[in-house]
Amino acid sequence: MEMDIPVFLDGKFTTVRLFDQSGRALEETDFENVGRYKVYPYPHPETITLPLFLQGVKRVTNLRTVLPPGYAELIKTMVRTGLTGEEPIEVQGQKGVPLEFAVAFIISQREKLLKESGLAGPVGCLKIVVKGYKDDEKNSYIFSTSSKKQGMGEGTGTPAALGAMLMGMGRIGGKGVFPPEGCVNLMDMLELVQAEVKLGGGSASMTVEHIDPRGRSEKMDFLSAGGG
Repeated sequence: MEMDIPVFLDGKFTTVRLFDQSGRALEETDFENVGRYKVYPYPHPETITLPLFLQGVKRVTNLRTVLPPGYAELIKTMVRTGLTGEEPIEVQGQKGVPLEFAVAFIISQREKLLKESGLAGPVGCLKIVVKGYKDDEKNSYIFSTSSKKQGMGEGTGTPAALGAMLMGMGRIGGKGVFPPEGCVNLMDMLELVQAEVKLGGGSASMTVEHIDPRGRSEKMDFLSAGGG
């Protein structure tokens, strides 16, 4: 939370800090099957790698939140107070590590904050928004994969598993270390989603929405019957 967070704004690499004005909530966003929340800058590789592989891109940010919001704010408060040090201190004859106290206190409040928020269990949504111009007309594409039961487990684990399957099928070439946008064919990935991903019980969704220049929306659900 206290590190410099890399972002790509107006065609240039720069950094922001969560607790400075530069790191304030950049926007609110709707998450599929989860709700609308404020999101904040978060350090992740995409802000560094995407501009290297997508020529002409002007803005790349990675924004996130932790649910419930009160839980995230509690963590921020503990960091702001400085109670995250790892060197033992002594208070009225009692020695301890501030970080251990901070973690224990945060965990002790989690169930209470979850109950107050109305969340019955882990939920999560990975959302990718791509905006740009084609033939001088603005288009937007929104990809969302969400889960009502496993938090980010499905959003993180499923793409990694699909990538491993594509490697086994010989559809990922090149040697060395690449980010996904540098080695994975998007259509190969989506075809594999339709053929292999089965997340039952209505607990998950995986959609792509296109918003055309006139604001009309068309959405495809890749986990629906028949692959969408």
